[in-house]
Amino acid sequence: MQDESPQSDWARLRVLSETKWYRVYETDAGIPVTVSKFLTDKIELTESALRDQWPAWTPGEKVLFAQAFAQKSSFTSEDQPILDFLIAANDPAFLQAVIAPALPRHPDRNRSVTVLLGQLESSSHPQTNAIMALLEIVAKGGSNQPKISAALKKLHHRLATLMQGDTPVTTSETSQSKTDIALAIDFVTCCAALAFLEKSPAYLDQIRSFTSHPNRAVASVATRHLANLERQLKP
Repeated sequence: MQDESPQSDWARLRVLSETKWYRVYETDAGIPVTVSKFLTDKIELTESALRDQWPAWTPGEKVLFAQAFAQKSSFTSEDQPILDFLIAANDPAFLQAVIAPALPRHPDRNRSVTVLLGQLESSSHPQTNAIMALLEIVAKGGSNQPKISAALKKLHHRLATLMQGDTPVTTSETSQSKTDIALAIDFVTCCAALAFLEKSPAYLDQIRSFTSHPNRAVASVATRHLANLERQLKP
């Protein structure tokens, strides 16, 4: 959504519009860019202040705040209570769409892994953000990889079973329900994660079969993962 740059870099640009948590700037190329104020204004917010304001916000306002806050490049120990408060909202869709991408930067990595693995156990979809967040945590090091690999194998089996039992009658793009598409993208992403973690090409054929999927979003995700993995796993 935006790149973090020094505050002065944004200050020299023209502001097109502004909300409580975002500004839209016009770049030198004339392109509008939406930037979180948590990147430009050094906003200081305590968990207690957030807790006081939270009940008065609409669901949309809560999402906008969480998305803006999650775009911080790093989280301090002072930010941890805010992240924990957002996690405690206990809404799988909210966690998946908004919070999961931020969890690799949570100061307590074990807490992040626990929350994300719990997300994989849930029946809600999509789960791609949780899968990618777990991969990012593994890339940062630590002893969680065996636990994460085991959880992803379990998810892989469950997704494969779900898709086999709920195959659409027609394969046209318009016939694909949002659930079908989310399952397919989750499955492809799970295959890609396992291929990367295990340094094994065994999952590539499964990903390859989705590159001609009738839904363009699914096909695009599969093609991108396949290209990346073939490069990474090349002998």
